[in-house]
Amino acid sequence: MAYLAGAVFDLAWLAVLGMAYLVRYRPDRRRVVDRVGWALLTVTVAAIGVEGYRTGGLAAAC
Repeated sequence: MAYLAGAVFDLAWLAVLGMAYLVRYRPDRRRVVDRVGWALLTVTVAAIGVEGYRTGGLAAAC
């Protein structure tokens, strides 16, 4: 599960980096892209933590 979550986050992060590159000269759009990146990070960390809690491997999830 952790590998899947890591892969999903990496792909999402690469997509956000691509979007950030495309809007690099538009600060208003860049803020939206940065917020999406932080939201994706939050969701991924929460998913890994929940999975670790459910399976009893919270230390490994951390």
